[in-house]
Amino acid sequence: MISKMKSGGTRIGIVFNGSPLFTGAAESGESNIRRWIIENDWLEAVIALPDQLFYNTGISTYIWIVTNNKSSERSGKVQLINATGGKDEELTKEGKLDFNRFWQKMDRSLGNKRKKIAENGNEKGIGFITQLYGNFEENEFCKILPNEFFGYWRITVEQPLKENGKVVKSKGQPKPDTSLRDYENIPFLKKDLSAEQAGANGNLVPQTIEEYFESEVKPHLPEAWIDHSKTKVGYEINFTKYFYEFKPLRPLADIKADILALEEKTLETEKTVLDS
Repeated sequence: MISKMKSGGTRIGIVFNGSPLFTGAAESGESNIRRWIIENDWLEAVIALPDQLFYNTGISTYIWIVTNNKSSERSGKVQLINATGGKDEELTKEGKLDFNRFWQKMDRSLGNKRKKIAENGNEKGIGFITQLYGNFEENEFCKILPNEFFGYWRITVEQPLKENGKVVKSKGQPKPDTSLRDYENIPFLKKDLSAEQAGANGNLVPQTIEEYFESEVKPHLPEAWIDHSKTKVGYEINFTKYFYEFKPLRPLADIKADILALEEKTLETEKTVLDS
């Protein structure tokens, strides 16, 4: 489909499952396709849809919006929209929201299809999702990230082979111990959390392989080194990770109270059965 895009500008919407977002290691076929699309600045947006939308499968799906004619505002960036409705469903159950803004239950299921997206109005469904896309503003459902954010280096970390506590050398260089070989994925960008940076999450700034290695690997493995001949470049879109929100665990007192209540109920049921 990309090969059919016209030079004057074409926009394509493609529905995928989650696999094309992250399947494949660095420099695999899948990763290289993502790299080709993102580095050419063709990926405009990815929209995560609710699950159970299709007749034959209940899996989650994603819309990729691909174009060769981005606006200047969108140039060099990818918009991610979380339209799964998971957070709205929690708020609806708690009574904090009147309805789910992304999907609604069908009156009658059709195979695995149990949800549908409302087609009318801007308060929910297609209209609401379209507004999120068109506004191009970051909020709880939308993230806007630079193309480089999705790229990473996969490096090979070697450690010296030792015999009787001494490093074994080959041609004057330490010989690597293949049993200790490890790998690291180093993002092209990192968060700058220094005090002078605005925002709790910091700003995204470039980092180098050497910078990451010295700060994250060397302190733990002082004799380690990088085999640069094996370094690879990969691209992935870890959608769930970007929208993850930590939920604190329930207090132990509440859990204990529930267990005691359940035990009491069980004892009452047992007594009723034995007395009957």
